[in-house]
Amino acid sequence: MMELSPQRVRPERVNAAYPDFDSQYLQLELAGATVAWLTRDYSPTGTWGDATVANPERGRARMDALMEGLVAVLTEISSFEMGWKA
Repeated sequence: MMELSPQRVRPERVNAAYPDFDSQYLQLELAGATVAWLTRDYSPTGTWGDATVANPERGRARMDALMEGLVAVLTEISSFEMGWKA
């Protein structure tokens, strides 16, 4: 958020929260979707992890990695051949 929309960050509300859940089948990072959930299902504050260590530089690094992955997925989708003519 600090990287994308810093005016929305409310420093007085920044906290650390590690919701308790069984992670045997749930992978949250660097994995394909395994389940659907809303953050508020696990954390009333909306925090998942330690937001107190966040900064714009870390946000930029995370966004760069996410965008690189998104570009790869969209590039693959754009060249997918269905095997039949429309």
